[in-house]
Parts: sequence; structure tokens; C-alpha cells
Amino acid sequence: MAICGVDGAGGKLKRVFEAQMQSEFFPVPLENIGVTFRFQHLDLTDYTHPGGAYGYRISERGKTLVYCTDTEHGDTIDPDVVPLSRNWDRPARL
Repeated sequence: MAICGVDGAGGKLKRVFEAQMQSEFFPVPLENIGVTFRFQHLDLTDYTHPGGAYGYRISERGKTLVYCTDTEHGDTIDPDVVPLSRNWDRPARL
């Protein structure tokens, strides 16, 4: 099972999941769930928007998906959107 996210203040994504599955919080440790976990890092970029907005770039097996919505560009495009969106894999139909 793929778990996608960003590394936060609590450390690497896998350590965060291991911590939340400790006996104080959950009766089954992460390694006993019966699923092979694969932790995938997401690149996160902060964009201009009241209240905050984020864009994500996910790359897997040579393909790249960019999810970037609800940004407010003003008179020009937010300069952080361009590098995040460069060289993504366009679907056959768009």
C-alpha cells in the first residue's frame, strides 16, 4: 500500500505512522497490519491564496502528475507554479 505525504515536524513519514500505531493509540503495530507499506514523499509547494493553498508533484515509474488548483495569480502567474508544472505527463485527452 502506498502512503503519500510530506515529511513534517514529527519526522519522516514512516516514523509518523509508526508512532501513531503504538499501543497507547492503536492495538496493532504497523509491522503487524498484514500489508506491505511503501512510503512515498510528495513535493509540496505553497502558493498565493487567502488561507493558503498547496500544489503537489507526484512522480512514479517515470510518470509525473501535478495537482495544483485554486491559486490566485493576480496580474502574472505565480512563479512557483512554473517549475512544479514543468515536464509533467499530459493525459491522452485533456
